[in-house]
Amino acid sequence: SVSPDLIDAALSFLYYQHILTSPSDTADSKLTSLGLFTAQCFNDLTLSKLMIYGITLGVGIESIIIAAALSQPKTVFRIAHPSIHKDPDEFNSIIAQTFLASVILDDGSYSDALMMVRLFVVWHYLSFEEAKAVMNKYGIVSARIRQFISSAKHLVRRCSESNGALRECLDVDAFLQNSYSASSLKENDENSLISDDNSSIIMSTKRPHVGKFRRK
Repeated sequence: SVSPDLIDAALSFLYYQHILTSPSDTADSKLTSLGLFTAQCFNDLTLSKLMIYGITLGVGIESIIIAAALSQPKTVFRIAHPSIHKDPDEFNSIIAQTFLASVILDDGSYSDALMMVRLFVVWHYLSFEEAKAVMNKYGIVSARIRQFISSAKHLVRRCSESNGALRECLDVDAFLQNSYSASSLKENDENSLISDDNSSIIMSTKRPHVGKFRRK
């Protein structure tokens, strides 16, 4: 059986995390608004806080996408491992691929979380062939990116269903339309994700100190 001390510690933890209205196991102890939201979305306590604060601040979908990204067991990119990729050239190639992808996708924000938001948006504008090209060029794993996109959409849907008032502000289609236009993503210049120009590593003007990695 579970020790009463452990139960009291768990109740106290949930109370101080603003999940319960009281630290004691009594009739007066009920779920708070955050507790109800967490229970309905089936998510981690910390990630639930991230989402509810994001919704409150008007960046609900962004915060939910970030929560979905943080809940993934692995990154969407290929992972270089010395015990698997024993060829130094292959090992370095994988690292270069994923570094290049993060440089382009984070758009100078220095944030993996915001990079995943941008990747979520960009992915919806790519055709099947373009998506294949992007995965091959930047070392994105098909199963992981599909799992991330699916998880993010499912989490948005769960949050919107938890409260009818959230449905309008958690409209994924409107979010995608307002974030980027399809034409801006298909420009064949040096800043385009789907550009075929491999002559140099694409560096943002916002991070001049990285320029030394350019290939001649």
